[in-house]
Amino acid sequence: MYMALKLAGFTFKQSQKIIVKRSEDDKLQFISSLENVNSLGIQIALPLLNLKQMPLIKGERVYVLISLPSFSIEFNTRVKGFRKDNIQLVVLEFPTDYKRVQRRNSVRLKVLLDVEVALVPREAGQEPVYEKGQAVDISAGGMEVTTKLPVERDQTVLVKFVLELDRQRIYNFCIKSKVRRITPITPKTKRLGVEFLDMGISDSDKIFQYIFKKSTTSIN
Repeated sequence: MYMALKLAGFTFKQSQKIIVKRSEDDKLQFISSLENVNSLGIQIALPLLNLKQMPLIKGERVYVLISLPSFSIEFNTRVKGFRKDNIQLVVLEFPTDYKRVQRRNSVRLKVLLDVEVALVPREAGQEPVYEKGQAVDISAGGMEVTTKLPVERDQTVLVKFVLELDRQRIYNFCIKSKVRRITPITPKTKRLGVEFLDMGISDSDKIFQYIFKKSTTSIN
């Protein structure tokens, strides 16, 4: 039975395939797997390329890439040591930071999500008037929604929606967005491509977690 391993705010399955390189720009990519994450550090299988082991020494810097359907998690770290637990393992230090890189060929996640869309009020103190709609895909940078709201390209709108990661993590969003594309569906209904504006890191992280969970669920 595979263990659930927590790293960088995400949960991975044991033996999740990863890529290990000397540096971010290195062309040589060694294949490994994530085997354990505990107080000792990040434990991975010996990285291989064409059945040849990646020569590693304690203290050496490496670059790790965990590839997922919609994005990858990448970070620099150091080799902390080596240990054996059924297989030979390389122990890596926990990174001080990491980055998430969306993959260009799979930026968006297809969804069916209830949303509400409103034009940003022109005057201070005015309440926005929301029109119900439905999101058909989402990314950390925006979404596509169907709505009957009268709107024009490049107008600014407010988009409200809820993302549920699990019963304990239900997040409400109200994000100012720019209308980048409009595709008519019926005389009254249209599909909007909106770009999220001024979104904080916390909200971005939550959307990444949602995309990650849905992506991994779809491939399990």
